[in-house]
Amino acid sequence: MMQYTVRRIKKEDVKFLKKLWNEHYEKKIVNHRNKVFKTLLNDNPLSVNKDGYAVMEKKERIIAFCGLMPYKFHFFGNDIDGYIYHDSMVDYAERGKGLGTTLINEINEVLNQSKQFSMAVWMNAPNSRVFEKCGWKEVKNLSSYVKIYNIEPIIRNKLDTKIESLNNIIFKSINMMLSVIDNFLKILNLFSDNKFKVISIDKFDGRIDKFYQKVKKEFCFSSYQSKDILNWKYSQGDFPGFQKMICLNANSEMAGYVVFKTKEIANTRITTIFDFLCSVKNSSAMIYLLKKAIIEIEKDKPDFIEVMCSNKSLLKVFKRFGFIKRGENKFALKYLHEDSVISSNLLSKGQNWHFTFGDGDLLFWN
Repeated sequence: MMQYTVRRIKKEDVKFLKKLWNEHYEKKIVNHRNKVFKTLLNDNPLSVNKDGYAVMEKKERIIAFCGLMPYKFHFFGNDIDGYIYHDSMVDYAERGKGLGTTLINEINEVLNQSKQFSMAVWMNAPNSRVFEKCGWKEVKNLSSYVKIYNIEPIIRNKLDTKIESLNNIIFKSINMMLSVIDNFLKILNLFSDNKFKVISIDKFDGRIDKFYQKVKKEFCFSSYQSKDILNWKYSQGDFPGFQKMICLNANSEMAGYVVFKTKEIANTRITTIFDFLCSVKNSSAMIYLLKKAIIEIEKDKPDFIEVMCSNKSLLKVFKRFGFIKRGENKFALKYLHEDSVISSNLLSKGQNWHFTFGDGDLLFWN
């Protein structure tokens, strides 16, 4: 039986990874993957003393790899180190041999020895099944929500394309109704607390560190946020276009932030709210911040705005502005080390989490 070796990545391995990419993707995608690879491996402020990838060798040839993004989490009152799994690939010639399961089990063994928390996010169905096979548990209640301005991109595929004129009437009628509802909601939120001030920023500063230390205690779980982490994600040159807004209270202290980006896919304009955070104890800051963010977003004329919100208190604010549930993110996240986590059953149900589209590596691939 052929023996496989699993080890951490070395600098000289990069050229072999590129060879695998070239076998899987066209040149444009390979160039983008190269950018993302360098960002995840070299630019992460939490990877100073950690390697970000594991590789599997067969006869000194790399046949598979798996990304391990070093990260930090706040977990039931404690700050802990860990990893976020991402970017796995197996050589075409070696598929169907259970190598994905072997690779994950080998890495799990290393993580179990050090008791470091690890997560896997935004998996497709095949990868999800591999993680389940290796003992990972799915986190429930991770739903996305949308605020719709144009219903056509969402329901077009469900209508009979042969009756185009009728479809157009349906679209116009529903969009008109959505506009009426939106204007009504704007009037309801017009008189939100004005003791706050919302400004756009280019980069996050030290105020975010102080703010996160204050609000993190309100959640049983959140991915760690700091000036360095948020600037790594949203303010670097290779991945431009993120708009960042912060909310300040009467004392000019940070009371919240939001990060969003508008893109066009298949003639559909989508604004994704990748990241946001406010206190759950007082919703007034979140209401004011979201109101200002939506005003800015609407300048891009999106067909809809999407957000992932896993906290019930903050979700109430989004619903106040007309966001409705889009659906469960079935393969969004699984977690490991259940036995080392206090109240793990509560965690697996996704209760009192703060989890967004910006957690993990999704924003880089997008």
